[in-house]
Amino acid sequence: MSNIELLSSSASISSLVLAVVAIWLAFIFFKMSFDLAARTTEAAKGISANVEKLENLFDKLYADTLSMMHETVTDMRQHIII
Repeated sequence: MSNIELLSSSASISSLVLAVVAIWLAFIFFKMSFDLAARTTEAAKGISANVEKLENLFDKLYADTLSMMHETVTDMRQHIII
């Protein structure tokens, strides 16, 4: 075998090895991205639940603030009228 044939054969073998490694890495990355997507979905559900709790808390605080203002204005009117 001449040097050119030997170089060509080694290039072919290394090309096949790199192709197998590339296919293996593609499969690994696909699996990792699928797992990450599932974890992201779970995290989004948790964030959604926390946002809902915060909205309920804000609504309650807002209603309490408005009721306090209403009571204050009512008391002020009673004191002014008397």
